[in-house]
Amino acid sequence: MYKVRFHLGAGKHFKHWQIRSECGVSYYWPIEVQLFLFGCVLKSNKKKAYKVYAEQVRDVCGWVECENVKVEDMTFAYEPITVDGLPRITYDPKVTPYWKVEGDSDNYEMLRVQRVVSNGNKLFMRERYV
Repeated sequence: MYKVRFHLGAGKHFKHWQIRSECGVSYYWPIEVQLFLFGCVLKSNKKKAYKVYAEQVRDVCGWVECENVKVEDMTFAYEPITVDGLPRITYDPKVTPYWKVEGDSDNYEMLRVQRVVSNGNKLFMRERYV
């Protein structure tokens, strides 16, 4: 199982994708890679998320849990997979303390998504479980 999130902690990995597994932690610069996540669930620590929302503080509280991750090096690639028209998945607990799909105010916490793709520092749903 993998946990993927955008790392906003101070230090050399600031604004990198963080991929955590039982084998360790890896960091990737968003403009150099495109992530493909498979068998995903949008998750967060609700208690921390509501604290961030109420107090406008920073804390790690949201991630995408997935069965598999493929990291595509875009340094030599011709073009990234297009995300035009795909629903963007967002998580900003200072604005709303749960996962959202851009343009929709519903709570998408625990949404199961078959495939998610990154484009820079953004995530998009390629295929949702029904």
